[in-house]
Amino acid sequence: MPDPTGVTATRSQVAGAKRFNGGEGCYYANDTCWFTTKGDNRVWNYDAAARTIELAGPVFSPDGRRLYFSSQRGTSGSSSGGITYEVTGPFRG
Repeated sequence: MPDPTGVTATRSQVAGAKRFNGGEGCYYANDTCWFTTKGDNRVWNYDAAARTIELAGPVFSPDGRRLYFSSQRGTSGSSSGGITYEVTGPFRG
């Protein structure tokens, strides 16, 4: 994500981003994320194992308002391009 501050909407920051018509539900099993879009009544799947994405170390800050996780390959796709992300809440407690 080029601009983690969110000045530009996340969906508009990456030229190759896929836009979906009204996200509805989501389920994850066996390295695959399944989700539906209500605007076109479709079921989609994303095979994370085939895309060689690896997320590591999800952890909340002590106050529970920030979630941190890391990607071993980051945006470069190489094992030396690791990056850590911060997601702000609120989250359910």
